[in-house]
Amino acid sequence: MLGSEENFAVVMETASLNELDLGAHCRLKGLFAGQISAWRETCRQANVPLANKAERAQQRAEKAEIGRLWGGNRSGRTRPWAKLPHRSCLKKVRAILRRSQRTLSRARTAHK
Repeated sequence: MLGSEENFAVVMETASLNELDLGAHCRLKGLFAGQISAWRETCRQANVPLANKAERAQQRAEKAEIGRLWGGNRSGRTRPWAKLPHRSCLKKVRAILRRSQRTLSRARTAHK
């Protein structure tokens, strides 16, 4: 498991490599190309402006609503035999996620 500094160093090393060279680099270092692409995306997201206080509060409320709708397991243990949520709950969760995506995209375009 690499730390964030090592991840950033790998992203910088592989930024100019083509797919073939990236595969060779991954084999040499014992990494996967998917890991590097995920780290690259994390580095890109590091420069996205943070949400303001109202947006963070809305995100927390939406997350809590999703947890309530799903009937989240608060014990921390997974229960594969637990009932699946009702279809109406899934529709509400999808609506909340779409609304939060629109809010996030508007916030990003406003900061550009």
